[in-house]
Amino acid sequence: MKICLAWASRKRHIFIDKKILCETNHKGGYSQGGHYNSYDLDSSIFDVIRTQPDVNYLKGGGLHTQGQIPFIPLDLVPEKIITTSICKKCLKKYNSLM
Repeated sequence: MKICLAWASRKRHIFIDKKILCETNHKGGYSQGGHYNSYDLDSSIFDVIRTQPDVNYLKGGGLHTQGQIPFIPLDLVPEKIITTSICKKCLKKYNSLM
């Protein structure tokens, strides 16, 4: 089983064996606000091991990384995960699997 964090549609989502946990059906294209609204991902991200911790910068923004993670509670992953950028539905389903 491969667990992966990946950016899609302005949030990070959790994928298990390349299947998105929140099972949201977004159409490709642009939303009303002009933001890209698609789950078309660079599939190579599913083969990358996440080695960098997430970082929030003091002046705003941050580096919230993606890639494979171990199947353990997110607060126990050695490379820190900031959960505010993760889809709430994905997060809830992931936590229920624990």
